[in-house]
Formats: sequence, structure tokens, C-alpha cells
Amino acid sequence: MLMGPGEQTLKERGLEKTSELFDEGLALFKLKKYEEAALIYNEVLKTDSDNVAAWFMKSISLRALGKNHEAEQALRAILMVTPLSTLRDQGQS
Repeated sequence: MLMGPGEQTLKERGLEKTSELFDEGLALFKLKKYEEAALIYNEVLKTDSDNVAAWFMKSISLRALGKNHEAEQALRAILMVTPLSTLRDQGQS
């Protein structure tokens, strides 16, 4: 199906919303509103469960709240969506 100028697919609109939500979470984190930030990152992850940045920010938000076990689970989720070899390669660039 051809789309006209300015038209977006549902996926593109979803990713755009995800990006806006992520930015909102980051703003909340910077304001030290860690609980609210973690909730926003949960919303991001509902749409994009492979979003490593959202998993990481969720983890440090939870850590700031003293929820260490949940923070660790979020970090482990990164390893589930990104192979360790990929993470290692990114660290070397």
C-alpha cells in the first residue's frame, strides 16, 4: 500500500510515541521522580520490549528507589534481548 506524504504506518507512530514516552521518563528521572520514571519506562517496554535504553533507565530508577532485586531483573532483561557478544562489541567501538 502506498502512503502519501506525511502518512505514517502504525508501527512508525508507535515508535514515535515510544520515543516521546522515553523522553518523558528521562525528564522525570532528572527531577528525581524515580517511581514515575519507572512507570513510564514500563509503558515504553509494553510497546518496545527490546528497548535496551528503557530497560537500563528502568533499572537505575528502581535502584534509586532501593528496589535492588527489581533493578537487577531489569538489567538481566537487557541480556535477554541483546546477546552478550553484541554488548561486548559495542563497548569496544
